[in-house]
Amino acid sequence: MQFGLDGRQQRMPFAEIVARARLADEVGFDGVWGFDHFQPMYGEGPGECFEGTPRSRRSPGVTSRVRLGLP
Repeated sequence: MQFGLDGRQQRMPFAEIVARARLADEVGFDGVWGFDHFQPMYGEGPGECFEGTPRSRRSPGVTSRVRLGLP
């Protein structure tokens, strides 16, 4: 069985996304997954939202073992 983590890349800075991916790598998750939306899916007001493809392209080298991807 494999376990993945939902990266939740909306309404947070990219540094927090990186920190979550590294934590997932350290504790043994198999994957960290994001979404491919241009706008936050829920919540109100402004906030950063990193669309999946650019987020994935900025992420190589962030983790050593865990897979990064989009569903």
